[in-house]
Amino acid sequence: MAKLQAEKGVKKAIVNTLVSASRAYVRARRTSQGVDLQYALQPRPLLVGLWATVLTVLLAPLHALATKLVYGKVRSIGESYHAVIANLLC
Repeated sequence: MAKLQAEKGVKKAIVNTLVSASRAYVRARRTSQGVDLQYALQPRPLLVGLWATVLTVLLAPLHALATKLVYGKVRSIGESYHAVIANLLC
């Protein structure tokens, strides 16, 4: 984790961008699949579902890239995803 946090400049910006895109992808995918807790008690508006589907399609390549580059490095370090990602976003 310290190795990822110690990154500077362009590398840190790329990591932060990929992590943010990946988080947005997961949120959009949950919304489009109807499992987002925000819409657990109320029906999801049609336009929200359509927009979430569009975002899911557009962000899928960035999420795949983040999975390969960033999360692969986290796995190789052997630390918890949530701890590393939370510290990267702070």
